[in-house]
Amino acid sequence: MIYWLNDILRATGKVPPIHRLGFLDGKIETIHRNFDHISFSLFTGPNLDISLQFGMKKRHETSPCITLGLPDDIRVVELNKPVNEFYCVYESQYVHYFFGSNAVNTPRFRPLSEVPIVPHYVQLLRTLLETQPVSATLCEQIDLICHAMFMAAFKDTIDGNSVPKIDGRLISIENELRRRYSEAIDYEELAGRHCLSFSSLRRLWHKHHDKSPHEFIMELRNNEARELLKDRMLSISDVARAVGYDDPQYFARFFARFNHCSPSQYRKNMGN
Repeated sequence: MIYWLNDILRATGKVPPIHRLGFLDGKIETIHRNFDHISFSLFTGPNLDISLQFGMKKRHETSPCITLGLPDDIRVVELNKPVNEFYCVYESQYVHYFFGSNAVNTPRFRPLSEVPIVPHYVQLLRTLLETQPVSATLCEQIDLICHAMFMAAFKDTIDGNSVPKIDGRLISIENELRRRYSEAIDYEELAGRHCLSFSSLRRLWHKHHDKSPHEFIMELRNNEARELLKDRMLSISDVARAVGYDDPQYFARFFARFNHCSPSQYRKNMGN
C-alpha cells in the first residue's frame, strides 16, 4: 500500500512534510533507480537475501537493514527472495535541512541492529494509516514520526544543532501552492497574506529551494498531468483544464518541455 500525502495541506510546519510512504510486503522485483528525492527504506523479512549497489560500492545482506537514497544517487537493489519494504520520501529541497553540506559523506546503509527502534516507528505509522482517515492532523503526526525515525537512523551524520527550523510561513506557502497549482498566482498578494514582502518571500523561498516558486508550480502541474493521463476516460483537453491550461495546444507544448513527448504519445507509451 502506498500513501501519497503531498497534496494534504498541513496546518503547521514544525518539520519537513512527507511526500509519500509505502508498505510493500513480499516485494521481489529488482530496483534500479536514479534518485531525484530523499528516500528512506527499511528491508525486513525471513531469510533475507539482498544484493545492494550504491554507485560503485556493492554489498550482500542477509539481515534487516536501512538504506538511504539522496538526489543524484544511483542505487541497484536485487531481491533474491521476497522481502518486506517500508519506505518514505521527502522532496529534494530538504537535503540541506537534514545534512547541510555533508550529504556526500552521509552513509547510504545501516544495519537495523544499530537502530532497533525503527521498526517500532514503522509499526506505529502503519497502525495510524490503517485505522484513521487521511487528514491534515494525521499527516502532521506522520511527519513528526518520520522525522524522529530519520533523525534516529542518521544521528551520527545529522548535527541537531545545525538543523535549521523551517519558517512556518514557508510551509504554509508551499501547501497553498500545492493546493492552487492550477491557478494563476499573484505572488505579491501571496506574500502579503503571509506577512511578507515579495522580496522577503523570494529570500525565504531560495533559502530552502533550488527552484523558483513558478518552477515549483510547473513541476506540480506536470506531475498531476502525468497522473491524470493514466485515466483514459479523460480527454487531453480535460487534463489540460484540470492543471490550469484552457488551450490544449499550449498545454501540449508545456508537457513536451518536461517529458519530451506529447500528452497523447505519453498516454500511448503507457499502454506499451
